[in-house]
Amino acid sequence: MTKINNVHDKFFKTAMSDLHVAKEFMQQHLPAPVLSATDLSTLTLQKESFIEQDLQQMLSDVLYQAKINGTDGYIYLLAEHQSTPDRLMAFRLLRYTCRIMAHHIEHLKHCTLPVVVPLVFYHGKRIYSHSTDIFDLFGNSRALAESTLLQPFNLIDANTIPDEELKQQVWSGVLTFMQKHIHTRNLLQCIHELMPLFKKLMTLEAEHYIISTMEYAIKAGNIDSIEELAKLTNELSPELEGKVMTLAERLEAKGKAAGMSEGMAAGMTTGQAEATRRVAASMLSRGFEANLVSEVTGLSIEIVHSLPATEKETQ
Repeated sequence: MTKINNVHDKFFKTAMSDLHVAKEFMQQHLPAPVLSATDLSTLTLQKESFIEQDLQQMLSDVLYQAKINGTDGYIYLLAEHQSTPDRLMAFRLLRYTCRIMAHHIEHLKHCTLPVVVPLVFYHGKRIYSHSTDIFDLFGNSRALAESTLLQPFNLIDANTIPDEELKQQVWSGVLTFMQKHIHTRNLLQCIHELMPLFKKLMTLEAEHYIISTMEYAIKAGNIDSIEELAKLTNELSPELEGKVMTLAERLEAKGKAAGMSEGMAAGMTTGQAEATRRVAASMLSRGFEANLVSEVTGLSIEIVHSLPATEKETQ
């Protein structure tokens, strides 16, 4: 079967790589609105393939770029070489279409999505029997899928939700309130406002959630005084205060260690660079050619030439 499918794939791609074949194919099979909006004289074959490796024995794909409605767009032709059709083809096409869009914006570095027109070419032993409508794949949830898939997404902008509304939500209110105010000049005031919610969470045995919130505040927020933060948590429980202090001390120690490590690395890098320059200067003072000095030290020829005369002479 693999050998046969490779034969199908080779012929399909060879034929569709010929733009005479491709243009006539598009004229015959593109939907009328798309065909009228497409300038087939701009049709160009692209080298990319978007099929998963494990499906390459069953499917072939050819991607063309063309001006569609006056801007760069794509016509994606997928050939199914299986003897029976793939029930999930509509979903597969959606995935490939998204990959083509992603490839386009990553390479052109702009955020305008291209129109991608998918076509499926099938030549199996049976008449194609599956739906070409992706919403038919959702079964009894079709109506809900139609109201959500490829519709404007639901935006939850924390900045627009009133604080008083958030304070009525014991669990999610803490999350949203903290992230809404994390860049506040002094986060302690915001934490103070959340104390009624924290007290409710204590009754719900959600101490882990409170600790997680305090850790977030210390790591990402502006806390003028850890001691004041600890006093606030003491109102919830002395044990919680101890945990917050321990957490703050551990984070402080970790930060100091990271700073020392970065400083040592920077110092080593600076020291190594200076040592290399001294070696280069010494070689130059002994009459070595600049090109050889550059090759031996790894310094660029421009850096070698830019070594101050005094540095060359004193080394």
